[in-house]
Amino acid sequence: MNKNDLRWLRTEQKIKHALITELQQKSFAQLRIVDLINRASISRRAFYLHYEDKYDLLNKLEGQLIKQLQERLQKNHALFDRSSVPRNDQYLLTNEAFNEVLSFIDQERALFKVLLSPNGDPHFSRRLRSLMGDEIIFRARLYHAYTTDQIPTRYVKEIMVGLLFDLINSWISNPHPESPETFAKILTASRLTAPMELLIIPQK
Repeated sequence: MNKNDLRWLRTEQKIKHALITELQQKSFAQLRIVDLINRASISRRAFYLHYEDKYDLLNKLEGQLIKQLQERLQKNHALFDRSSVPRNDQYLLTNEAFNEVLSFIDQERALFKVLLSPNGDPHFSRRLRSLMGDEIIFRARLYHAYTTDQIPTRYVKEIMVGLLFDLINSWISNPHPESPETFAKILTASRLTAPMELLIIPQK
């Protein structure tokens, strides 16, 4: 069967939705192939035509998510490569990158949510953090930025990646999330605001 065939794609969607539903109720370690088959209402043969086992399913779905994120970021990177971009436009393009990435995450919110949950896959969190770290380094070089000498560079990177990851994860888990456009503005503001600047300390 052609892998672009509508029936093939529909079966993959059924399996993906089955995985999401099952991981809302149990950990990946507890998940069995029979759970996915029953939930998706497909045959065992149909499952194994698509995936070798549950690990192959997880790896392929995560790989697709990471690839889609990378493609959106690389598309944004290409805009910087065309010519010398003024500083104000750099910030606008960064906000545009956030928009692109968040719109995709919003489309796949249910899958991101279970994969990043305690029932999901810690390896996926590490892959996302690595992608975010690479992106932060790219933007820093673009802006000719350098780190403060108050904190070792490796910890500065961890702080920035941790903040970005935690904010996005919080948005994914939010039962009443802001739109991707609104949250992109929040992320952009968070990049330009030091943590202590978020607190207003009354003067005595």
